[in-house]
Amino acid sequence: MSSQFEWDPDKAADNLRKHGVSFQEAGTAFFDPLALITDDPRHSHDEHRLVLVGRSYLDRLLVVVHVEDGETIRLISARVATPRERRAYEADRP
Repeated sequence: MSSQFEWDPDKAADNLRKHGVSFQEAGTAFFDPLALITDDPRHSHDEHRLVLVGRSYLDRLLVVVHVEDGETIRLISARVATPRERRAYEADRP
């Protein structure tokens, strides 16, 4: 993966405080070969947002909301997956 990540530093600090997930860790979930990516139509009013569910380098299952613009991925939020999201991730395995 040759994409680069960007984010708003204030939003990153707020996300870490609120959800306990740094955007640095969230970026590593994009390297999970089993990651799931879906559209986020409820929050895509001004831009096309996507939701990734994948494992980080700390082996935590994360939900990462982001926007893709060419080779750049802008992180919007990241949190640990809920039990329901975890079941969906695990059920989608061969």
